[in-house]
Amino acid sequence: MALIKLIAAVVAFSLAGVEAGGAPLCTEIFPRPRAYICNTEGYIKHDSGKLNEPVFKASAESCADHCAETDKCTSFLFREGLCQLYKGSFSKFGFTEHESYSYWYEMECFRCSDAGVVIGVDFEGDNHGSWTLYGNTREAFSFEVKEKGFDGSAKALRVKELTNDGNGRIQWANKIPLKTGVTYALGFAMKNNKKSPDSSWAALAAELLTLNISKDKKKILHTHPEHSMALADGWTQYHSTFKVPADLEGDARFSISIESSGSKIEWYFDDIYIKNISE
Repeated sequence: MALIKLIAAVVAFSLAGVEAGGAPLCTEIFPRPRAYICNTEGYIKHDSGKLNEPVFKASAESCADHCAETDKCTSFLFREGLCQLYKGSFSKFGFTEHESYSYWYEMECFRCSDAGVVIGVDFEGDNHGSWTLYGNTREAFSFEVKEKGFDGSAKALRVKELTNDGNGRIQWANKIPLKTGVTYALGFAMKNNKKSPDSSWAALAAELLTLNISKDKKKILHTHPEHSMALADGWTQYHSTFKVPADLEGDARFSISIESSGSKIEWYFDDIYIKNISE
């Protein structure tokens, strides 16, 4: 669907986030290390190493991020968005490989670093990143931080359609430093208030949302959400990868454009990140 050029109708808003140098982000190692349990279905006999209560995370890598910033965490279970951390030696858990739809990981399966984080926004905590909402009319969209987010702890960003037509765009107000020749990953968790994940509304998201990264109005990434993975509670995880052309290295802009569905959808976004995934 063609996007109408957005004109001034600007609302500035301060939303919880973490910029480069914040919480660690982890990338799964491929090929997977054979010496460790990585993405393996099974059960454990002993749960004495269970660490804290489970939380919801958008992906196994997001669960690894959570483990990396949690004291004593050495491994975790991930199942359809549920993330349960464990501490101690994995060999003492009595793990048995078996079909279970629960996937186990030791942290040696991941490469974790703060250095590659360009944007990491979970709308929690005390750090704040500035976002701006644009629309082709003042009445088309509104946005706010709304309880509760995908991870189950507190908050997500809600963008509401207020009319039956129009367009909007949420933009990260700070410029993002990108380097040529580097591979980046962009990901986020999203849902809308149309309850049934099996309805056409779930697929509609890919047509109504456009991810934009640009420099000096030249496109670096311009795509609908892709590589989807269904999660719990109606959430879906999306991720894309991109490289920066040589002539577009430097400070870029990131935004998500939204075209009205005509049905006054409420969109929810959480765990938005851009990170360097190059070796």
